[in-house]
Amino acid sequence: VTRDQEAAPPDGVVRLGGWYFSSEEQPFRRSRYVASVPRELPLKLVERNAEGVVRHEQHVQGDAVVHEFEALDQPRELDEPHAPPRAWWLPWIEFGMDADVPRHLASMAIGMREPTEVTPEVRAAADKVVAGVQGDEARARALHDFVSKALDKRGWEGAAAALLGREGNAAVLYAALLQAADVPHELVWSRGVSPEADPEPDPPFAEEGYWAHKLLVLVEPRDGAPAWCDLDSESLPYGQLMHDAPGAPAVALPSRRMLAVPAAPLDDRPTFDFALQVQPATDGSAQVQATAVPRGGLEWIFKEGLRQAPAAAIKNWAQELFATLAPGIDLSRHELPGLREADVPLTITGEGRVPLFLDDDGRSLSCTLPVPPLDLGARLAGGEGRRRLPYFLPDPVVQFTDARIALPPGLAVAELPAGLALDWKGGHYELSVEPDGAGGIAVRRRVALPPFALEAGDYAAFADFCAQVDAAERGRLRLSRTAVDPPGSAR
Repeated sequence: VTRDQEAAPPDGVVRLGGWYFSSEEQPFRRSRYVASVPRELPLKLVERNAEGVVRHEQHVQGDAVVHEFEALDQPRELDEPHAPPRAWWLPWIEFGMDADVPRHLASMAIGMREPTEVTPEVRAAADKVVAGVQGDEARARALHDFVSKALDKRGWEGAAAALLGREGNAAVLYAALLQAADVPHELVWSRGVSPEADPEPDPPFAEEGYWAHKLLVLVEPRDGAPAWCDLDSESLPYGQLMHDAPGAPAVALPSRRMLAVPAAPLDDRPTFDFALQVQPATDGSAQVQATAVPRGGLEWIFKEGLRQAPAAAIKNWAQELFATLAPGIDLSRHELPGLREADVPLTITGEGRVPLFLDDDGRSLSCTLPVPPLDLGARLAGGEGRRRLPYFLPDPVVQFTDARIALPPGLAVAELPAGLALDWKGGHYELSVEPDGAGGIAVRRRVALPPFALEAGDYAAFADFCAQVDAAERGRLRLSRTAVDPPGSAR
């Protein structure tokens, strides 16, 4: 039994706190919760997963309504991998009020006035940058480039302090500069998570901090298309967002317009794509040329850390990156095109030798598929398709790889793994391993799984999907040795 007493909240929004009737830590023989609610107090009762589990009785006692909740003999609810937050599946109740969202948004708008104030220093900087630059969009781009160079460190200082101290909030500084240059814009607070990946998709109460997770700038030039800008990274260009939260709810200030972060195709979520050229030799070794293409925003974000990294650290990183495709590769060359160019996306190229690319079992040479391992069963599924709790995958799984294996004289195809094509919840998996018609083998692998949630009863189908993918990925490519005509011989 716990007793607590609190003063009335200053904003008038009363929350009694949630009460759970079962736990992941221990069984509950009896769980009882009693709340006496004054009839004039407009509290809302939220009940989740309580039907058939929690007994609820209420009676009038003077000027209050007494609510009695009780649950008996509730077992310990063991957590499972990839289970959603416990509020999705444990029985609980809460009394409370919705926050005054319009009032809060008005307060947020007022709160941004001081940090974005156009001081003489801010105006002078903006005037210098846009001098001779015509048009809203051109001015917005010029000011965006200026902010990236004006700050040595991101922080929370307002525009003037950031400009003078070279440390502060880049979005706030950009907004102040746009204001000084008379370029239409608004600051935008985003929830920072896509609706399908939101761990709290149905909040029990309207919350003040619902949107305040990611601060963006929406530029709306009179002579161009709207541009969403993320200033948290100095490498992201004008109008480029990380595609890690497409469709996230957002609110613009000071207008208080309800918006959504621009959508992005599933195939364009943050990931690394790979292209591979393999030239195996009859001794089982192989020369490998590989290209890694980060995308979904990573092509810009990775520049910041890599620019400052020592050459040895960059080589080790590239070695580990390409080893996911060709285990054992010894890089003899690596390059990072676009690393130093502000407007060129980053790519990573490398070349090296794999001493043992092909395994020799005495009858044939074979290799695993030259693609990054997925291991969906180990990473995402398990339990042989049986599950008690809902399943939640908040992060998309996206990866594309294209590889070509050029067969030298003396090697021929003995057996190719079967391909596979499957769809799942708006996503897809595709694997094909086929002769390319030019003396080689083409391997194409595509996987794109969106965030999703499943009831426990639907989990077996996903486990089967993962099992089929893993079985296809275990397929081995088999080659046979053939006679090689000596130089100058004719048939």
